[in-house]
Amino acid sequence: MTASLALAGNGHGNGGGGNSGGNGNSGGNGNGGASSHSTSTNAGGNSGGNSSSHAQGQNQGQDQSQNRGQGSLHSSLGALNAAHASAQAFAHASPNSRIGKLKAYYNAEVLAQTLQAQLKTDQDAVTAAQLALKELQNANPPADAQAIADAQALYDQSVATLAADTTKASSAVDDADTKLAAAANKTPVSDQARQWLDQTLAGKIASGQ
Repeated sequence: MTASLALAGNGHGNGGGGNSGGNGNSGGNGNGGASSHSTSTNAGGNSGGNSSSHAQGQNQGQDQSQNRGQGSLHSSLGALNAAHASAQAFAHASPNSRIGKLKAYYNAEVLAQTLQAQLKTDQDAVTAAQLALKELQNANPPADAQAIADAQALYDQSVATLAADTTKASSAVDDADTKLAAAANKTPVSDQARQWLDQTLAGKIASGQ
């Protein structure tokens, strides 16, 4: 786990040429004008038909591509398909069962994501403490020595908290990866499969369950 869990056609362009060619030959007589108009109309019809056919072909191609992608995903899930089990099944799962292993993975994954989100808060605290300290150090007239010492202590503490939480988050990520490997019978698990798994399990497993 990373440290932390469609196009339209060409048909309209071909119809306009029919109008130009037809009008250019219409000056000789009435029959000529009628023939020209008919040719132009047919050209426009062909253009519209080609455009519709082309668009339908694209839509069919996109649908087939999506179906192939979904089929490829589900064929790669293997034991992870057990995630389709009900919330009740997860609530009473044995730890050594497939569902129990998926439950253990999901809880580890949620914890890892929570700790990773905390790192952003920690980094913001470090930045704020550093700016406050610099302002006091560069104040003119000079700031009170005790105020500078307190700001320094706050900055040091925020840096230490960030370092400790970074270690915790890294450990939680490793734990989630290990539990995912235990729950799956095919490794490595792709990012697409992992995303599907997280979305499928969400709402089925209560926090800390």
